[in-house]
Amino acid sequence: MSTVKRLLRQEQLSSVFEADILPHYEQLASYVAAKHDAKKATLLVAINGAQGTGKSTLALFLQAFLQAQGKRAAVLSIDDLYFPYATRQQLAKEIHPLLQTRGVPGTHELVLGQAVINRLLAAKAGDNIALPVFDKAHDDRKPKTEWPTIEGPIDVILLEGWCVGASAMPEEALLTPINQLEADEDAKQIWRTYMNKQLAQYYQTFFKQFDLLVMLKAPSFDCVRAWRALQEEKLARKMQGLYGNAKKANKGVSTAPMKGLMVKGLMDSDALNRFMMHYERLTMHMLNTMPAHANVLFELAHDHTIRQVTYRGDND
Repeated sequence: MSTVKRLLRQEQLSSVFEADILPHYEQLASYVAAKHDAKKATLLVAINGAQGTGKSTLALFLQAFLQAQGKRAAVLSIDDLYFPYATRQQLAKEIHPLLQTRGVPGTHELVLGQAVINRLLAAKAGDNIALPVFDKAHDDRKPKTEWPTIEGPIDVILLEGWCVGASAMPEEALLTPINQLEADEDAKQIWRTYMNKQLAQYYQTFFKQFDLLVMLKAPSFDCVRAWRALQEEKLARKMQGLYGNAKKANKGVSTAPMKGLMVKGLMDSDALNRFMMHYERLTMHMLNTMPAHANVLFELAHDHTIRQVTYRGDND
């Protein structure tokens, strides 16, 4: 069985995906391979997409298609750079309680991400580079002994994530809360100001090294909420198969408001709605600003199919 066929089965993807979406991914892989040939050095590709848009799936298929073209690609997720739970507890204590929840700029260990990228860039034949893994089921980073490795040399580095490539927001835009979470729990704008400053400084430095930016653009934030809910249902079915039921999965694990919500990746509708409020502001900002400067823009329809694909010139 080919790698692509195995991934289609592994990800439980429909015949519609295979017929209508996969050809676009194969075309993108050819575009990336050509860019690598032109650069004659490791190509860094950033993949942006809000929750539920399919960026992880895109990265997996890009890796497979690139491999078929003789290119070795490493896939990283910005999710795997989340600070460990204890570190976020400290951030919550010293700066703002909302920083205990992973996801927003300021909750990623970019120093670790840069170190991994540097090792991938320098990797030679026979070198094995460990890639960090964050365990969302337990809301903590896995120990290094459990990190997978990839052998060098690396032709393409793919970094996918919901805020990858995002620009900072104007400070005046932060003043008015846009949802109940911000109104009730960040009335003084401390959390969102900290997030935006992190994005304006450290994240821009980190993102600047990437050669290409690919965006999976959702039609609206309402769609993002709905698609993320579908992800949660899929997780629930998966965990039921692995653990029997959610109650058994959560046995013996704290149900504290932050960490407990993430146990085995399961959230009820109220918890999910609150969780999504953490990302609403920046997601809306990206939907409004990123399409204008993404090198490759996949515009998604409400049914999750690809409505249009646009290829543009490289970022400066």
